[in-house]
Formats: sequence, C-alpha cells, structure tokens
Amino acid sequence: MVFQDYALFPHMTIADNIGFGLRERGYPKAQTATRVADLLDLIRLSDVGDRYPAEVSGGQQQRIAVARAVAYPPKVLLMDEPLGALDLKLRETMQIELRRIQQELKITTVYVTHDQTEAMNMSDRIVVMNTGRIEQIGSAEDIYNDPKTRFVADFVGQINLLDAEILGDEGDYLIAQTLGSKVRVPRGGNAVSGKVSIGVRPEHLKIVDSDAGEEHLNIIDGTLSGRTFAGNLTRLFIDVGDDKQVVIEARPQDAPRDIGIGLKIGWRPQNSRVLVE
Repeated sequence: MVFQDYALFPHMTIADNIGFGLRERGYPKAQTATRVADLLDLIRLSDVGDRYPAEVSGGQQQRIAVARAVAYPPKVLLMDEPLGALDLKLRETMQIELRRIQQELKITTVYVTHDQTEAMNMSDRIVVMNTGRIEQIGSAEDIYNDPKTRFVADFVGQINLLDAEILGDEGDYLIAQTLGSKVRVPRGGNAVSGKVSIGVRPEHLKIVDSDAGEEHLNIIDGTLSGRTFAGNLTRLFIDVGDDKQVVIEARPQDAPRDIGIGLKIGWRPQNSRVLVE
C-alpha cells in the first residue's frame, strides 16, 4: 500500500526504506541490494540511496514509497490518494511517473482519488462511487462521454445540467421542454418519460448568430453575465433564466466581451445526454 503522507521511516536511508520488506522476509543481503538498486533505477533516483527522506523532495519521497511497496512484488498495489500532498505541477508530473512505473511492473493497481482529472489520466478502468455504492464502471472516455446518472455526469468533469420534461419522441431522439424551448436529445438505451436532466458539456455549447435551423441545433436564449480567461480558452457564464447559469468553453478570439448582451446558445442533439438520479 502507498499512503498519501508517504509514511517513510525517517531514521532509515532511502535504500533501507525500499529494502525494509525484503529484510523482514529474510532475503539474503546481496539479493536485497540488487533488488533495491533495480528499483532505484526504475524510479530514476539511483543516486539518492544513501540519503534520508528529509533530504529529498515530496515527489521523490512518493516514488520511494512506491518502490518500497513493490520491492516484494504484490499481487495488487493499493494507492490511497498518493498525490494529495503535492502541488499541482508536481502532481501532474507524478501522474506520468506513477503510470510509467505501474506499466513497467505490470501490477494491478487500485488507485483511490477525488481528483477526476487524475483518475482519467491514469486509469484503464474507472469506478465512480457515491456513498459506498457503485454508480458506473468504464473507461475514462465512457465515463466522460456517456455518463449513466446525474451524479456521474456532475462528478466527472464540468457539465451543464438543465431540468427538462420529456414531451414525446421523434425517430432516434426524444423531444424535451427546457427553459421555455423544445430540444431534441438522444433516446439512449432505455425509454424515458417525465422529468429528467439534460447534460451538455461546456465544450459542446457554442454561441450562434441565429436559430441555425439549417444546422439542426438545439437553441436556448441567454444573457452573458461573466467571463474568465484561462489561456487557451475563455469560459463564458450565461444566464438562461429560472436562476440557472450555463458555462461555455470557447476560443478567446471567438468569445464576446460585452457583459449583459443577449445571445443564443446552440448544441447538436447528439452531444447531450438524458440523465436520471
């Protein structure tokens, strides 16, 4: 198991920390030394074996904790929010490092995290849990693009959730009423009726110049109430009525600047999801 706070033995050198489990199992000294050297190479810290935990960085300590956990090869490696104590930049770097180490060792790893981006970056399969109950299991793409419940959609990534009521169907689509407009949404696997939520990711929304009927877009009206600049994109905050605000992610050059202007928001029907509790 790899802990969030590293839990390295402060009075032992890095090499002794890594070799601790082997010594406890009675491994010969020469075999232990060879295994420790191999693991120091694996975590790219071959020159720190004689140092103590307080003499290396947090990211290095976390790699050392991983090496100690796998020195005696486990059937399953458990990681309990191992990057929670690191700053953002180091956490992003460590995600790549831990993934590399896990792939090289080929050890099944159960990784617990509340960071959705971290989960999507590192996993082959994600399990989304809510109060101890499994809501959905799937790949990062499946979880993000096709959430099965409102909780999963809201928990993983950013999403706009619109209260709606199903009015009927039209071929492969359902017709729903939301914010005074009729919109089309994919039917999905199960028949849906009554009150639902419609989920649309911010990157799937765009500002349109007209009703854009020729593009077969869903259209709702709104008012630009705020904007934030994030370098490669601008987030637009749109008031759409009923005390509801939606977020659009747009390229900076395409984002309007005048707060308070009225505009129309559009999205393709296939880019929305009908969600239930």
